Amino acid sequence: IIDGLADGWRAQERWCSAEEFVKHYGDMPLKVHELVSVSGMGKGTELWLPARYYVEYAQNATTDAPFYVFQKKFIEGQHDELFKDYERPALFSDDLWDLTPRLRAGFAQNRFFCLGGERTGSTLHVDPHFTGAWNTLLCGEKRWVLFPPDTAPDEIGVPTDLRDRLRTPCAYWWHDWYPRLAAKGGDGERLGLREVVQRAGETIYVPPGWWHAVLNHGWTIAVTENQLSPQTLPRTWPQLLPDGDRSARLARALRRLRPELLPAIGAEANEDDGGSTTGS
Repeated sequence: IIDGLADGWRAQERWCSAEEFVKHYGDMPLKVHELVSVSGMGKGTELWLPARYYVEYAQNATTDAPFYVFQKKFIEGQHDELFKDYERPALFSDDLWDLTPRLRAGFAQNRFFCLGGERTGSTLHVDPHFTGAWNTLLCGEKRWVLFPPDTAPDEIGVPTDLRDRLRTPCAYWWHDWYPRLAAKGGDGERLGLREVVQRAGETIYVPPGWWHAVLNHGWTIAVTENQLSPQTLPRTWPQLLPDGDRSARLARALRRLRPELLPAIGAEANEDDGGSTTGS
């Protein structure tokens, strides 16, 4: 947890409460849910609401699994102001997926705005594309639990079936699994469980590969970005290697633009990538 990274952000004023957010962005469309077809086939139907109606819904929802806004789809002219409300902290400014447009296109949706009320959050998961993530909270509280990368999913309650994983409300995990893992004599200590409560103005960093889940307390608004940082390359590179085309593109970009990082992937500056790298 890091304090003070949001100092000076316009978001500190505009996102500090549901009322202030609605005051500035009440008509902004937010994707609150995606309805999957009964057959499980075909494209889902997106459910969008103006922010003022979503806030009203969130503050009165009593269901076990209220809709949670994890906004990653942005409409030109309607969401632009959100990006003026914050700046990527200098501590997390170096994202290797930004080295070339083609690398960025492979993970284009790496910025998210998270809005939700009581009992919303995320189930246990690992972030995609070998990335870590920073998350800055501007309103409310988030309860986090984390497990190291080598933790077996079945030991921490991650469903093996993807459909079950997507459909299980995050609150169920906190009700069914967390008490057993965190209890005195439970398996949490053996498995390396970490937990923390994040408060407004604080930023948390989740390293690549770490399992994590979040439960929101009260109305919350946060911004988060995924990144492939140079410091994580020694660990993430072996996982990236099986994706030959992508690892080769990254290796070529490093050789051309960031040659000082080549030792982290076991490569020399004069080697030919050809789909992999030695030590590759």
